[in-house]
Amino acid sequence: MSANGDSLLNTVSTNDVYDSPAAHDLGMVTPESEVYSTDMWASFGNEGDLDTIWNDSDLFQYMSGQVDWLEADSPLLQYADPWQDLTPPCDWRPSRSTTHQELLHHYSEVLSHLIVLSEEPINPFRNCIMPIIYESRDSPVLYAVLAFSAAHLENTGKHLEESSVDFYNRSLEGISHSMSNGADPQETLIAIILLVYFEALVRCESSPNMKSHLQDSSRLLRKIEASKQFEFNFLHKALGFYDVIHSLSTRAKPLLTPPGDFGNNRGYPKGNPQPGAVDPLLGLSETLWPLLYRLGVLLSRLEEWKIAVEAGNAFDSDILYIAIQTSAATLKEALETWEPVVPQDYILSDGNISRQDGQITPDCLTIRAMFHNALAYQYAALLQLHKAAYGRPRHHHCIQGNVHLALSHCMEVTSSNGPVSALLWPLFIAASEAVTKEDRLMATQTFSCLQQRQGMVNIDHASDIILKTWSDPFRSWEMVEQEMGFTIVFG
Repeated sequence: MSANGDSLLNTVSTNDVYDSPAAHDLGMVTPESEVYSTDMWASFGNEGDLDTIWNDSDLFQYMSGQVDWLEADSPLLQYADPWQDLTPPCDWRPSRSTTHQELLHHYSEVLSHLIVLSEEPINPFRNCIMPIIYESRDSPVLYAVLAFSAAHLENTGKHLEESSVDFYNRSLEGISHSMSNGADPQETLIAIILLVYFEALVRCESSPNMKSHLQDSSRLLRKIEASKQFEFNFLHKALGFYDVIHSLSTRAKPLLTPPGDFGNNRGYPKGNPQPGAVDPLLGLSETLWPLLYRLGVLLSRLEEWKIAVEAGNAFDSDILYIAIQTSAATLKEALETWEPVVPQDYILSDGNISRQDGQITPDCLTIRAMFHNALAYQYAALLQLHKAAYGRPRHHHCIQGNVHLALSHCMEVTSSNGPVSALLWPLFIAASEAVTKEDRLMATQTFSCLQQRQGMVNIDHASDIILKTWSDPFRSWEMVEQEMGFTIVFG
């Protein structure tokens, strides 16, 4: 990091990646020495499946034009893929590396489905990113995808010919080159955001690079907006999501423009979504996200207040305390009155959401999971607010009441057979304060389901911290996390 907070993305040669000072500036890491299981690629299809995926140009047309069936005035078109007119280059050929093909297959067919809440009308992490890989065989986006896939498989015990950190470093090198040479900022931004997902979800060791990645993404986003060439709306949401989640995880101030200042519109929801539209990344919690942003700001101010108190600065600490209490009161009221927006053709009944016609369809299960996911966030946010801003003890009814509600909704998400992505933050916050046998059982069962269905490293780390926190009621999860030597981002 430079003195002004900018990350140092300097161009380095491939041979110098692990040894030069520039490699450390880039946040590059040394490959781990562990030998993983030799049970290779058990989750992949056969060779014919791979040939179909990477050699059939019809798939490209499907991926880049999947939403043609939508009505012209459909509100879902706000998430339509901007690459509908692209065709693969006539000389494009899949990589000679079978490993690369298998990792791309894993990203396309597994990972891209695990990091969204909805795939209607498209999955943006599949339909917007895969065409870029078709266009370039050596882009930082390609290596970011390979790093993400490789790390996810390494966490399941797979032995790979090339490690995830090798791909990670090659992506960083490509990003550095792109930024130095004025390459397409959108493609560079996508690569960095993919590395943010890598850092948050699948990196085994704690990384200092998350904040610098978010800073680089924010600068690129401003550059793209200034040029009026921004096309990928989902990048706004992905960056905004992790900006807030990083803030809630670390109590660092959010980096992006606050919600309500939409002159630059850098990543946060604007007003109510159109009726019937479901955000693939935020689901039914889209209108809750500005409140979570405010909670992140409040937590960062609490850290500033603690520093002022420790320094004996009574004037500053008093001013901060008054501002914090005022903000907490308005935020508490907003969180308590917030409700998810019910999509068209759905109704609320007996604390659940159902189709008006009573049918149980796959779409209904998805909506139901998103509904309970949003409520889990709401009650976890209230829990965090009562604990941090009001100093409520663990056994206070405001803490335990919100613990039970948050965990109940987390359980409803997993039992709905719908998507379970982005559930870790409310689950962890509630589990860390759980004291009753019933609540701890719900937390344990939900963690087990997430580990089985998602396979992300941060879920494993979070589960370990919770178990250690439960074993010693005098230690907070923050103390346990520090003792274990890593920082979790609850994406």
